[in-house]
Amino acid sequence: LAVVNGYTNLIASRASKLNRNKLVQYAKTAEINVNKINELVNGKIDAILKDPKLTKQGKETAVNALKGLRDEIVDPEFNPTKYDMVVEFWINSILSHPYTHFVNMGSNTVFALAKPFERFGEAIVDLAIAPFTKQRAVFFGEVPQMVKGAAKFLTGQETFPVIKEGTKIEGQREMGAIPGKAGEIIRIPTELLKREDIISKRLVGMMETYAQAYKKATQEGLKGEKFDQRIQELIPKANMLKGRKGAIVPGEEIRSAVEEEELLRTFQTEVGVVGKALMALRKSLPIPFDFTIPFIRVAANIFKEGFKRSPLGGINATKTLVEMLKKTEKITPEEQSKLAKDISNFGYGTLLTLGAVHAARKGLLIGDAPKDEAERARFYEEGKKADSFKVGNKYISLRTFEPFGTHLSAIANMVDTAKRNKEEPNDEQVLSMFGSAAKSMTQKSFMTGALLFSNAMSEPERFASRYFTGIASGFTTPGIARFMTEQTDKYLRKPEGLERLYVGLPFASAAVPKRLGQFGKPVERPSDFFERFLRISRPSND
Repeated sequence: LAVVNGYTNLIASRASKLNRNKLVQYAKTAEINVNKINELVNGKIDAILKDPKLTKQGKETAVNALKGLRDEIVDPEFNPTKYDMVVEFWINSILSHPYTHFVNMGSNTVFALAKPFERFGEAIVDLAIAPFTKQRAVFFGEVPQMVKGAAKFLTGQETFPVIKEGTKIEGQREMGAIPGKAGEIIRIPTELLKREDIISKRLVGMMETYAQAYKKATQEGLKGEKFDQRIQELIPKANMLKGRKGAIVPGEEIRSAVEEEELLRTFQTEVGVVGKALMALRKSLPIPFDFTIPFIRVAANIFKEGFKRSPLGGINATKTLVEMLKKTEKITPEEQSKLAKDISNFGYGTLLTLGAVHAARKGLLIGDAPKDEAERARFYEEGKKADSFKVGNKYISLRTFEPFGTHLSAIANMVDTAKRNKEEPNDEQVLSMFGSAAKSMTQKSFMTGALLFSNAMSEPERFASRYFTGIASGFTTPGIARFMTEQTDKYLRKPEGLERLYVGLPFASAAVPKRLGQFGKPVERPSDFFERFLRISRPSND
């Protein structure tokens, strides 16, 4: 209300555009419920239209300005249709499974905690580049600063205001199409998703702020007291209410680097040409693409970051190196830092690949379930789980470790294919993984709709039913209902046709045939609640 009233007062006083922009920026960066903003603006507009003291021109000016404020803070399109409400319900339905949020937090955390290791590798590469460029761009001292930032955040010594807005939910769905209390309840899954990402951004922001401040002060050649003073300038303290934790914010000189890292580590970076084209296609042909590829940005970023951290990252590193060599002027520290990052990611990706190939050969890294019915039955009979790694006699999903999970799944599939062909993967197969990576990407949960749509178009008699029942199950079987079924139904099920519409419903799932193992025995879920929740497969019988 303060934002809306404040802006109304600015209109009345004909305040400068600078102050207006500051107000809009505050509203965007603060954690404000956009539905409340919409309600407040509409209420203020009604009051203005009924105010007898205002002239017709005055009313028109104030109303247009308030509508402009609403558009800038929320979205130019703030008149959701019934179709928008349907899409919003469906999105929240499929995101309502608690495991979805565990995966989101797990992947965010794994990717954030990989930062110190990646920065260490970048510093090694930068040290090798420095003799040619006569400068340093990445320093080993950034690593302990990252650890320091993470420790301060995790122990509650300091907090970090979110400085870069973003969400994994794209476009119109951010706004809240369904009104009232019902809408607030339905949007709980997407609100949780946003809050989970806010926590991750604060962790990443704290780590990167300390690292960037150290880098900046070191590049300026400062020592001792002057170094410490410069750090304080780069990391100012924010004023907080009495009794609250202290907060730090990145200074303007390092702010953009921190914001970029916050988005990258939560898979919210803006998509490239292909991603934008897909978004444009979805916008122009919403049915059925809103239900087919709902999370383009997340899928694109997971694939892109996984690609960089694989042997294929050598393509990216080579491209950056060629661009540097073509330059006639001096290479900037930012450009050198990017080259060090690309080469380091390639190196780490190659080491990860070699380790993963060894693990897959030993049966510790598992890819897709076999297509052959007999082999598939044996696969589940042994307690194995698709796209997982083995710890002891249990199989843990790779989904929790994005963007590395996609890459590891591709390696497992490559090794499994070679085993089925009775041959060991050679060096060319290990280093030529684009096909396997692309295949594994399409089989990820967030790309299932796109894969089913493609199959339905090419072989409608086989896949059309599965495609449409897959979409419809988002309405008939919310994720939270599937979770409840997983806790109450002892057996895994094998649904066909319309059975997919209710296989995830408590008690109704009992009407769906059980999945049978190699010897015709029904495959059971793990008896332990913790294992069921994390979708850890039951102990194997080998």
